Amino acid sequence: MQSEKKAEDISPNNSEIYCLKALSATIRINVNPTVRGFQYVLKSNNHLKEAEFLDNSNPRVYYLKGINTLNSPAIMGGGAKSAKPHFVKAVELYEMQDAIGDKKLPDWGYVSSKTMLERIMAEE
Repeated sequence: MQSEKKAEDISPNNSEIYCLKALSATIRINVNPTVRGFQYVLKSNNHLKEAEFLDNSNPRVYYLKGINTLNSPAIMGGGAKSAKPHFVKAVELYEMQDAIGDKKLPDWGYVSSKTMLERIMAEE
């Protein structure tokens, strides 16, 4: 992934880059979930661990953790109940970020986090 390397060269130890790497790995699962699922979920989760370590106030970390957890089988700790805390934290952090008013911070995942949390809560 040449573009990932370029991004890391420009901004090393950047939580956003690790979130994008996690998102990229998650998207790759869709090519063939049966064959690629385990491999790319592990990659995505490892990128998210690094992203969280670098900036645990990054709401996109928890949004992506929520997505990964929601789409994982219950036998592997997945499902809506397990994903809910990630979406709760993501929404809280997005709202804190919004309250600061720094328009330079990305907000992708905010609407999806709120939507997923509302769906999960409606099903409880």
